[in-house]
Amino acid sequence: MFNSGKVLTLLCVSSLALACAFVFTQSAGAGTFGVSPLRLEMSGAVRTGLITVTNNGDDMMRFQVEASAWTQDKQGRDTYSRTTDLHYYPRILEIKPGQAGVKIPAVKKEKTYRIFIRELPKKDDPSGAAKVTVYMRFGVPVFVKPPNIVNSGELSDISLEGGDLSMRVKNSGNVHFKIGTIGIRGLSADGAPVFSNTINGWYILEGASRIYNTTVQPELCAGTSTLNILVDTDQDDFSGSLKVDESKCRE
Repeated sequence: MFNSGKVLTLLCVSSLALACAFVFTQSAGAGTFGVSPLRLEMSGAVRTGLITVTNNGDDMMRFQVEASAWTQDKQGRDTYSRTTDLHYYPRILEIKPGQAGVKIPAVKKEKTYRIFIRELPKKDDPSGAAKVTVYMRFGVPVFVKPPNIVNSGELSDISLEGGDLSMRVKNSGNVHFKIGTIGIRGLSADGAPVFSNTINGWYILEGASRIYNTTVQPELCAGTSTLNILVDTDQDDFSGSLKVDESKCRE
């Protein structure tokens, strides 16, 4: 979540950089910088990668670079911990206006990480005026793929209780996938559409799962016989369904 006082713009210049970059603009004294690419994917054959931070402002900018192991708990929430698996440099960046600084991480073993790039305060402020400055912190996902990739997702524990629809999305493969949307379609007994809804998704790491919930309005639920659910990911899509018990539509 981004605080007020700054604007987030997403740029993609495929003809020049072949990658997208976030450009952060802040109005309270911090600078403007870009990060490219938005994520790294490596394998046994490709053990190094580049992340470029570009100073698009008018003043010198300073950054601290940190690496964390990235996992997910039983509820599918992201957790981060210190790691020594990634070798990267430099740890502190000082970038002049219009220049770029590059980090080169080299991976020892196959895991999931984030490289965090944190903007640091300027060394000195000639104005001496009291002000509030908000500095940015951006995490670049790093994925190291195994030699034999298995993409597999499962939709389970679909339930409807008191109009609350719940489902578990599990990654049963050996590489991550990212959910774009979870589409829900309610059909009547004769197959006619009653309603549709979507839930926005997130990364599901290897072996992890996440529970998603949404509410079905009682008047729509009462006319629904079947719920069809489609999980749309950046890998393989998968689906599930639920026969609706009308008594479960109300609290």
